[in-house]
Amino acid sequence: QSFYGLRIGAAFKSSPHSSRDRSNSSEQPATRDKRAANPTLAIMSWCTIESDPGVFTELVEKFGVKGCEFAELYSLDDAELATHAPVYGLVFLFKWTGERDDRPCLDADSAPPGLFFAKQVVNNACATQAILGCLLNSADAEGLELGSTLGDLKTFSLELPYDMRGLAIENSE
Repeated sequence: QSFYGLRIGAAFKSSPHSSRDRSNSSEQPATRDKRAANPTLAIMSWCTIESDPGVFTELVEKFGVKGCEFAELYSLDDAELATHAPVYGLVFLFKWTGERDDRPCLDADSAPPGLFFAKQVVNNACATQAILGCLLNSADAEGLELGSTLGDLKTFSLELPYDMRGLAIENSE
């Protein structure tokens, strides 16, 4: 299991993981070329991304987001969170075991106004979905710029029911 925190602000200290060469994208150029030549491929599947804060940060930068960085957290205690403050979102990554969890979930009727939640409809997009949730629910944070891609997605889908928001994300370029 891994925990990642989204930090927002003008400048951040580098974490050991974010200092990697982030030019090594998880999507190979040949895959991008195939997707460009055949738009159907973009709709059928998404590329799996590495669970790494540097990769997450690079992904959101490619979306046009400015002023945020992801950092790996080693615990969720107050001291650890304070070293990364301010933290605006958490991404929890666990290996899926197929077990059913019968705990009650928040339903659409009882969600707080303005909360962005989208039903995941794309397989293997858990981290990306969590990242979008963190960003779109932190859109008003000082120092964060969503950029036009995510700003337009949020504006377009905000009044949609959560299952249709998932389809909006799935069909976004």
